[in-house]
Amino acid sequence: MSKDEDAIVGGIIAGVFLVPITIGVIFVLSLVQAWSITLLWQWFVVPVFSLPILSYAQALGLAYTYNAIKGATASYQNHEYDSTKTLLNGLLNPLTMVFFGWIVKTFFL
Repeated sequence: MSKDEDAIVGGIIAGVFLVPITIGVIFVLSLVQAWSITLLWQWFVVPVFSLPILSYAQALGLAYTYNAIKGATASYQNHEYDSTKTLLNGLLNPLTMVFFGWIVKTFFL
């Protein structure tokens, strides 16, 4: 095989492994986001508005709807994509919101 063919085969093999890993990471981050939405909803929305508690599926639906709206209205400029930063933001943002929500619920309500 030539160098070009080797590069193509290597890219295909890398893609075969990278796609399932990416899907798995997105799924785990979605579950973390849904968990944080259900907790915050239960702590703040249910007592104030007497609405029912959200299931994980409903929270995922809300998260996906929010992300679709946010993505549709966001202005994308020439920003460099950093997968590590994106991964950390996807994990730390919901956890940070739950932490600060817990502080408010515990000490101020």
